[in-house]
Amino acid sequence: MVVVEDFVRHGFLPPPSEFLLLILNFYGLSLLHLNPNSITFLSIFTHLCEAYIGVVPFLHHFRFFYELR
Repeated sequence: MVVVEDFVRHGFLPPPSEFLLLILNFYGLSLLHLNPNSITFLSIFTHLCEAYIGVVPFLHHFRFFYELR
């Protein structure tokens, strides 16, 4: 896995979450295509789903609220 040094320096260590891997696979992206804000956004979405709503984050939930531009 190739990661940017800044990601590791700021605490983003492999392995990434299953939801992040699902997003990357679905959209055909690699980790290098995402900037730190995108990773933070996906992490916050995952946290909100798990901690506040009490559901496992699914791609369907993410695509219901957001679209890739």
